[in-house]
Amino acid sequence: MVWDSIYYVDIARYGWKFEHYYAFFPLLPAIMGLSPSHLLPVVAIGLSVAASVMSAVLLYWLTLKVLGSERHAATASLVYILGPASLFHSVAYTESLFTALTLAGLGMLYCRHSLVGAAVCFHLACWTRSNGIVNAGYLMHYALSRPIASYVRTRQGEAALRASRAAEVTAQAGDLAWAVAVSTLAVSPFWAFQAAGHDVFCNARDSIISFMDSGDSHSAMAAAGWAGSDPVHSSSSSSMDGRSPWCGSVLGMYGSVQDRYWGVGLGRYYTMQQIPNFLLAAPALALSVAGVVCYFLACKSHMLSGGFTALTGAKAVPTERLRKVKAVQENSATSGIFTDGVAVHIYPWAFQTAVALLVMHVQVATRFLSCCPPLHWFTSHLLLTRKLGSKTTTSEQLFGQRLPMILWFYCACYTLVGSTLFSNFYPWT
Repeated sequence: MVWDSIYYVDIARYGWKFEHYYAFFPLLPAIMGLSPSHLLPVVAIGLSVAASVMSAVLLYWLTLKVLGSERHAATASLVYILGPASLFHSVAYTESLFTALTLAGLGMLYCRHSLVGAAVCFHLACWTRSNGIVNAGYLMHYALSRPIASYVRTRQGEAALRASRAAEVTAQAGDLAWAVAVSTLAVSPFWAFQAAGHDVFCNARDSIISFMDSGDSHSAMAAAGWAGSDPVHSSSSSSMDGRSPWCGSVLGMYGSVQDRYWGVGLGRYYTMQQIPNFLLAAPALALSVAGVVCYFLACKSHMLSGGFTALTGAKAVPTERLRKVKAVQENSATSGIFTDGVAVHIYPWAFQTAVALLVMHVQVATRFLSCCPPLHWFTSHLLLTRKLGSKTTTSEQLFGQRLPMILWFYCACYTLVGSTLFSNFYPWT
């Protein structure tokens, strides 16, 4: 057990006894806590491996639905299984569990068309990792598709719709309210977890201080034990009354903990000492940036419309570039990444790439971005087509033949080297 695994095991045994433990969300340690204490590491690893296998199956299912290509689906799943992040899918980390829940939610949404089922999966994902709040965007986008399509049809002058405009407006309002409700369900764990920490480290300390003022030292020490800190000598206190600086805002806890204890913040990793970590994360970040840019260039108007152009009846992308991409797709099942249905997945991928590059510990980007389906879709696209888009340049002709070998060599080296360094507590996280 190394790195973050140690924290998850300790939390499963003793709870969130320190402020900095609130950087770790509760679903994984809660499941681990159902087993005997001496089996916690085994249960955690077994859960991660099982979730990793489930993620590969769910990714195949989702890819087959979105891209419509068995070859592309099989390659994307293989990339997930053998990719550089696979190292972290077989240890007591949250990546595989989070990915499985996220893919299950996406499958429920786009394969089963169950908004409630997706919201439940995303709700559990948000109990697993903080970036689970991003999944609410899928629910909002899906739920808004019906009222947007109805509004466009009404504006286009369909007589039946114009005659029942009042009923249509009522239905649209109901759809909007439902979208907000299910999205709130999906992100509620993020706020609930912070509220729980606020209650322990802020409200509990208020009780401790009032007990001490009244001279009831026994009650003060009991409250201090429940809060997980010494009310007088706690190193986590920075004010005279022992309250943490984020106690003024229930929703400010997670960001404050990440900033204060883990050094996470905008641009804080941009120092000369972190150059090796940027190099470590460079391949995953480069693939993500390239994938987002290539899709945007091929499907510009569709992206700028929020991914709703198919609902409005407008042409998704009236450009020569996309027409050539579509022509390639008609003759090949390996270029499906440029279809309209992928757009909704590009937005969260782009957002999480920006967060990994600008805010987080950058070396975490490889495993952090492994939960994004389009990363595996784009990688499989490169492996199958050996080019970025519909045109093949001279440089791509020279480089493309070696591209699959380069990608697989990178995956193998990252996994082999990382397995050695990570298991021996070297900085490979």
